Amino acid sequence: MTDDEIRGYLGISGSRNGCTQDQYEQVKNFLRVAIQKAYHTLNTGCCLGVDELVSVYAHYTCDMRIVAFPPIKENYLSRITLDLADETHEPDDYLVRNRNIVHNSELMLFVRSFWYLVHNEICTEIWTKNKGILANR
Repeated sequence: MTDDEIRGYLGISGSRNGCTQDQYEQVKNFLRVAIQKAYHTLNTGCCLGVDELVSVYAHYTCDMRIVAFPPIKENYLSRITLDLADETHEPDDYLVRNRNIVHNSELMLFVRSFWYLVHNEICTEIWTKNKGILANR
């Protein structure tokens, strides 16, 4: 997608193990501000944990569109997020899927997965485009 096409698209990346209550509060506050700044769509990896938690909040509280980039591994898949999705991409390998989320997002929000991404080439791509925001601790 071009820069104009991704305007208003927010990507989320997080742990399948969920997040802390403090992180969740940061994410909720961030999403409330994001919708005021014209972010209308959430690109998600469609997994259990952070993806599911944030997708439910974004859909029901912020009235955001949900775009799902599901994993190949069915046991990681969030059926709830899949049901909420307004658009669903074909399941893909993690690195391909994560790269697609980044390329289809104007801004990325990281929750707990940041340290994994630091060791991944995708991280360089994200930070050089000034796309990254991290929900800490």
